[in-house]
Amino acid sequence: MKFSEILEALIGYKVSFEIKDGILFIIKGKKVHGIKYLVSNEVDYGFRDLDPSRLYRIVETYTSLYSRMPVGTEIKIVKLNIDRRKLLKRIENEMLNIRAAIDIVKEPHTIKKQELRLRLLERLYEKIISSKDIERIILIIKIRSEGTSIATVKESLDTLSEMIISFFKLGLGIILRSVSDSEVREIIRYELGIVEKPKGKPIIIETPKLASLQPIPFNKKPGIEKMEGIYIGNDLESGWPIIIDKDALSKHIAVIGPTGKGKTVTLATIMESMVALGDSNIIAIDFKGDLASLINKNLIRVLEPNSLPLNLLIKPDYIPRIDWALIVNDLLINVMKIDPKRSSAILSAIVEGKIDSLNAEKILLNRDLAILANVIELVTSAPNYSKLYDLLVKGNILFSLRGYGTTFQNMYGGLVLSIISYLVSIGRIQRSPVIIDEAWRIMRIKSFRTLVKEGRSKGVGVIYAVQNIEDIPEDILDNTNTIIAFGSYSDNYVDKIRRVLGLNRHYLEKMKHLSVGEAIIVTSIDPHPLVIRIEPPSKLEEKIKASKEIRYIIE
Repeated sequence: MKFSEILEALIGYKVSFEIKDGILFIIKGKKVHGIKYLVSNEVDYGFRDLDPSRLYRIVETYTSLYSRMPVGTEIKIVKLNIDRRKLLKRIENEMLNIRAAIDIVKEPHTIKKQELRLRLLERLYEKIISSKDIERIILIIKIRSEGTSIATVKESLDTLSEMIISFFKLGLGIILRSVSDSEVREIIRYELGIVEKPKGKPIIIETPKLASLQPIPFNKKPGIEKMEGIYIGNDLESGWPIIIDKDALSKHIAVIGPTGKGKTVTLATIMESMVALGDSNIIAIDFKGDLASLINKNLIRVLEPNSLPLNLLIKPDYIPRIDWALIVNDLLINVMKIDPKRSSAILSAIVEGKIDSLNAEKILLNRDLAILANVIELVTSAPNYSKLYDLLVKGNILFSLRGYGTTFQNMYGGLVLSIISYLVSIGRIQRSPVIIDEAWRIMRIKSFRTLVKEGRSKGVGVIYAVQNIEDIPEDILDNTNTIIAFGSYSDNYVDKIRRVLGLNRHYLEKMKHLSVGEAIIVTSIDPHPLVIRIEPPSKLEEKIKASKEIRYIIE
């Protein structure tokens, strides 16, 4: 049966109708009736985001809303289905497939990888089983108008919809949008019982906190139906798993917090989930060696400077001499804090290629190069850049710099990152997330900034940990999509987080009382904060179970 026939059967006589510009026009004789739909696109806050005075104003505003609405206006909340059993069934089927694969494959590396993925799915399954019930709802507003022509009715409805959209946004913080022609048909089909749900962006909230009329969640909740992503922990209030979408990984993630709160554990958890997914080749730089102690070394290869020496004065074949000189100059100025005038002599030695870079005595006696004595290994070692190139392109490696002096660590780590940045810029490295613990050490070098700005288009995201948010240069912070901030008793720390993230009083108080492993996560896609508990990686989880004591490795 055609759509027009359905309408005529319901009305009882022939009718002329048209769907145009998101409006259903029904023409009866000389009169034109119009119906326009607005649907929810976002709720700008949760109840806990509000102070009491603003909450009172919002509720008061909502109660006075109807007096301003035109006659015949409908406001409805449509409850959608969240099938927990369907989610669990998907995970069960995947676990069965993995167990079958483990029984068939013979390669130890593949078995280890599948076992890791199985453990992660088992933990995810347990979190969903134990979490609270939540709901998905869509807010639909239906406005009507009538007149003597389609043009006058359209003008009236457009004016009304603009007023209502503005009123809801400014007065209630609820963001509405007009629907398209196809969505009008979909909503009418829904109202006739032909389809199961209307189109619109669902608002996800806990079942006990669903307001009877006003669709404002007590706390904003994470989406849970997209299971393809990086599992990092669970929402503290609802218990639902927190999954960072795979697309967000190339848009950069910052992990911020004082020593011992769980930054390194978070990086290890992200690495473990990435390896389990198998879609990316990870490159990690670990200045203190703490990250290396938390990862599965059967799946991530750990490299140390003594097994892969580098040399500032000898360039790789795949980097032009001028570009190499600029990289070294950047490190000398921004890591070693050498005056630009003094660094020029070192650059001359690199560009001209006259210095015997393997002779430590000559270097130490050279008036210009003697300043490099603190990193003598980086100017006297015979580098193997072809091996480094192969390792970087293949990925799933971690550079552990534990046991070396601070200046050497920073210069070696900065040099590795600069080579990565160059290879990304020429397209040799793609889809390889770069993970950096204690990233504040090298954040001021130009290669770091270049990697953050250009990495997105190559699928190379930077996931970095720092102790203080002010350690992050503004241009890097502006390009960071996701921020995970741990708590602190320090008012100064919390105030700096407030200024950058714009958190309200409720979350600022929360930050002062978060336990080890608990953090607030904010993304640029959905800026509503979530309070989460980071799930420790499998290796640490095994230690926890063995000691029967829940704790985090001190960073």
